[in-house]
Amino acid sequence: VLKAIEAARVREATRKARDMARRKTVLDGGGLPGKLADCQERDPAKCEVYLVEGDSAGGSAKSGRDRKFQAILPLRGKILNVEKARVDRMLASEQIQIIVSALGCGIASEFDLARLRYHRVIIMTDADVDGSHIRTLLLTFFYRQMPKLVEAGHLYIAQPPLFRVKRGKGERYLKDAAALEQFFLREGTTQVRVVDANDLRFDNALLPDLVERIGKYENRLYRLSRRFHATVLDQYLALGGGVPATMEDAADIAEALRAALLQAAPFLDVLGIEAVDTVSGPSVQVRTMEASSEQISVFDASLAELAGLAAARAELVAQLPLPARVADGVMRHLLPEIRSDVMSASQKGWDIQRYKGLGEMNAEQLWETTMNPVERILQRVEVDDAVSADHTFTLLMGDHVEPRRDFIQDNALNVRNLDV
Repeated sequence: VLKAIEAARVREATRKARDMARRKTVLDGGGLPGKLADCQERDPAKCEVYLVEGDSAGGSAKSGRDRKFQAILPLRGKILNVEKARVDRMLASEQIQIIVSALGCGIASEFDLARLRYHRVIIMTDADVDGSHIRTLLLTFFYRQMPKLVEAGHLYIAQPPLFRVKRGKGERYLKDAAALEQFFLREGTTQVRVVDANDLRFDNALLPDLVERIGKYENRLYRLSRRFHATVLDQYLALGGGVPATMEDAADIAEALRAALLQAAPFLDVLGIEAVDTVSGPSVQVRTMEASSEQISVFDASLAELAGLAAARAELVAQLPLPARVADGVMRHLLPEIRSDVMSASQKGWDIQRYKGLGEMNAEQLWETTMNPVERILQRVEVDDAVSADHTFTLLMGDHVEPRRDFIQDNALNVRNLDV
């Protein structure tokens, strides 16, 4: 009986909320939302609306836009997660009512694509973690409540820059950390001096490719960091990455690894290196301490997979013999340290500005980088695999915590340069 009463209450609340949403839409004569800065063009095919994170950025977007065909709808904060919310709560949400009212095409079962007021609906959020979250909430809303808008190709994501680099009168806007790194690989390494132990200079024309390959090698080390300390693994690979066949082999590898770590990483806190006879066969075990956390790296017969990684390292060292140094810096025995020194040296003389949000850009900058149809980059939202998309939204935005926690734990080590 209680369940029936509760269900009836939900149905009634949903009906009232839907009626309220209807009354507030432009299609029913309620007018456009007050925050919407509409465009002059009346042909929906020529119109676009930016859903902008925050009133500050909304103000810059309004000043910088082309009023003829660009409308601006500022959104305050994060909208409701419709994957978890009941229908009545969703329809009662002010932010959702504003979006539905501005687009004019209704929602859910009452959606009518023919009444869409803008044929380009553009999500424009900050290029940081909060911006990504808000973008995901909006994508969830559109995918669940206006799927035909997505299917028809009317939903886009703007790509505001996260960085601006400037030297003298020249400046460039760069989308994210990866683009920043690529810029300095191509533009900043031309004057970087890298020499080996014999003071022989590395060819600068080959430096961008080498540093990029070192980065890929470092990423592979990082993905294995749950099982091995990255520096320990690197030096094990430097010894060939071979599998200890006997206890005598394991003892020899342990001794060689001890010497290699002492030379390459003297500040690494190594608690012990020893050959251990286990049920699965001989192994080399290395105990290290870092940030008050102990880690045990075990090298045994299960590591045939490391042969390819050892070969990749050998190719890099054949091209750039170790140790090496950058400019007048210290000699490095580790490839990731050389890469870090090169990237630092390549940035000298450049002024790097990181935009914490769209609101930090003035109207002219926002137009030049994100809103000018000639220069901007827009990503059209498309659904190639509906089953996969449905699963992803349910997993990341749904009520069940355990699958989401498992997903985060399984993929956490694949994340590099997390922007917080």
